[in-house]
Amino acid sequence: MPTAAQGWPDWGWPEPDDDLVALQVGLGEAAMRALATDEWRPSGEPLVLGGCFVVHARGTPAPGRQGDPCVGGGRRLAPGPGGERAR
Repeated sequence: MPTAAQGWPDWGWPEPDDDLVALQVGLGEAAMRALATDEWRPSGEPLVLGGCFVVHARGTPAPGRQGDPCVGGGRRLAPGPGGERAR
């Protein structure tokens, strides 16, 4: 995991949950402002895509609470042989 010593912000995990929601909303708004003024375009380098996914059990009320059963996984897609790798 990146650390503050490596130049990453040392935000910690927001507490309570409302602070996490506020941080996520703020990041989304900042991304929308950035895209409105400076549209992102690929640099010409090979494009690598990634995603992280969490799945909760069917029928559980309000998934996402501490202790709820879930499964997580990630995927990376890149051009060329072996470009698709599970992590």
